[in-house]
Amino acid sequence: MDGKIELVIALPGGVYKNVKANKVLLPAMEGNITILPQRAPIVLQLKAGNVQILDESGQAKDEYYIAGGYADVAEDRCVIAAPSVQKVQE
Repeated sequence: MDGKIELVIALPGGVYKNVKANKVLLPAMEGNITILPQRAPIVLQLKAGNVQILDESGQAKDEYYIAGGYADVAEDRCVIAAPSVQKVQE
């Protein structure tokens, strides 16, 4: 365990992004949720919005717009299945 989460963003055609992150902010239907390492298993329905990859201080390192989808989170892995994704420009 290296204290990071493996984030996988998958599209219908295959994997779009596979990175390690300290924290991940997801646009869940219930509201934004921050995913940390060693998270209890959960499946979330996602609304259209931004997925943020955060550093140790909580600042966004990378940001992607997704058009809804689902997230499957267990321990140190977060898999997002989305119909489309686009990198947010800084």
